[in-house]
Amino acid sequence: MGWGAPERSVLIGLALMLGGGLAWVSADLSSRVPRPLPVLLVDANTAPVAVLGALPGLGPALSGRIVEARELSPLRSLDDLDQRVKGIGPAKASAIRPFLQFDPVSVPPH
Repeated sequence: MGWGAPERSVLIGLALMLGGGLAWVSADLSSRVPRPLPVLLVDANTAPVAVLGALPGLGPALSGRIVEARELSPLRSLDDLDQRVKGIGPAKASAIRPFLQFDPVSVPPH
């Protein structure tokens, strides 16, 4: 008991159509240029701990230290952040640089 020639022909035809469709879809997907991700800018003086913790290399403890430092006086720059917050060094500063801003509007003048 097996499938006859007509059934096998239909199955082969379906398999070829499915394979051709998959090849067409994968070729179409691979030729698309990925859209760039939007840049997330976070104000170091107003961002909540959870948002700061989502930045590369920052966890809850380091984010908490950033909040503590800005409560004493606003952070003015990445160098200021590096000097005032233990655990921010050149590597972390470089990793978070594209995501941080220091909004002069939120920083009252001394």
